[in-house]
Amino acid sequence: MIDFCRHGYLVMERAVSDKVCRRIREYLDAMDSNDAQQPNGLLEEDWFVEGLVLNPQMAGAVRSLLGA
Repeated sequence: MIDFCRHGYLVMERAVSDKVCRRIREYLDAMDSNDAQQPNGLLEEDWFVEGLVLNPQMAGAVRSLLGA
């Protein structure tokens, strides 16, 4: 938690599959650079929601930082 507060991000090695990470990078690379600053469209992608947002390890980390 202190590291998160100090740096503003949390790295969780191997919590998200390589396939999902690759798709996220491809999605962002295909976007206009201005749009990539706010990639809200990712939340409409089932593969993103299932692979990252609903990922048990990631959901646990988010809950621990932001609460239920």
